[in-house]
Amino acid sequence: MRQWLSHAVNSHFPRLSWQLWSGRRGFRQATLAELKPAVVNKVRRRFPTSRGHISPTPRLLLVVPMADHAEIPWEPAVGNYSFELLETARACIGAENVDTIWIHPEESTSSYQDRIIDFLKEGRFTHILSRIDIEANGGPDWSWDLLVRKMRRSWPGVFLPLTYDSAYPYISMHLDRITRLSELTVPIVLDRPISGIIRPNRPAAGPLFLPLSDTSTQVINAALSGVTAELDLTFIGNVSGYPYRSKLLEELAAEGLEVTTNPQGRTDSEMAGFISYALALRRSKVTLNFTRCNGVPVTQLKTRMLEGSLFGAIVAADNPLYARDYFEEGEEFLSYSSPNDLKTKLNALLADEQRLATMRHKARAKADFLRVRNFWETTDRALRKRGFPPLLPT
Repeated sequence: MRQWLSHAVNSHFPRLSWQLWSGRRGFRQATLAELKPAVVNKVRRRFPTSRGHISPTPRLLLVVPMADHAEIPWEPAVGNYSFELLETARACIGAENVDTIWIHPEESTSSYQDRIIDFLKEGRFTHILSRIDIEANGGPDWSWDLLVRKMRRSWPGVFLPLTYDSAYPYISMHLDRITRLSELTVPIVLDRPISGIIRPNRPAAGPLFLPLSDTSTQVINAALSGVTAELDLTFIGNVSGYPYRSKLLEELAAEGLEVTTNPQGRTDSEMAGFISYALALRRSKVTLNFTRCNGVPVTQLKTRMLEGSLFGAIVAADNPLYARDYFEEGEEFLSYSSPNDLKTKLNALLADEQRLATMRHKARAKADFLRVRNFWETTDRALRKRGFPPLLPT
């Protein structure tokens, strides 16, 4: 209810939430008192051209949050997206040009941020990438704006803040704050396009898919060998706590569609393990992708679109927005406007085994093409539009 109310208020007063939130954080005191306008202008003029403290070739520093090494294994095929980012960055940018800094459990904010600054300068990195919708040390307080201010004063490279769910107002406010604090910021947003939304005339990267490395793909493909699709229609993911999903599943059942929910045996696809999740998709002829953000009526691009196709299922999306930027509608995925529309399309597809096999082959080939380079190529396009050095070798 609070998310819906927040969305309604923001739709009429788009700047109100940000103004209230930034006021609480002492935005004016933290910026104007710290750096007078004349000083701010000098910093902005100096940093884009002051390249002496960084490498002449692209060097990327990836921040690994505490949660991605202390709470989940650091290995392939477990759904650890920091691991996948590192492996694909090494493949695309070059292993010698990519490094990581791990945030330790219970490490203080000032400690890990000072370590990042020292690491950036010592390694002469040109770019830094980190997920910013969680606190790196697992703490309750969001503090990425503090790091941005420190980087702005002492390092002339580009910050790439990564977010998964920008549809939520508090996350978009975080992005807004970071981009206001530093012009050397290019957001990477998975779920929807925000170029010109967070800041006018500021290109951002997205929507795009999280990457999956060659190593993980090989491990998963070995586990999927010999598994056949015997389930006509599935949904894999959380249902409890997601009213929109529950309602749509009830409507599909009322239409006479039998949906197998979470055939991997658990109510949460991540808790069941990533390979179990992939096995459930391989057993599915068609799997549902609910594109709507929970709590906020916003359509998102879901990584399920990539993973479902890659692991052998035809994805049926309740809204083709963003998905059709990457996959061909009707040839590589299905979309539907109502339960009856899905029933008609599903029955026609299941009755034509040759078409089903062809769609699965095309979708899997497209997903395999996208899984490594889509993330980094989309990010590079945004960097070039901003006039910043790209990451990928030319």
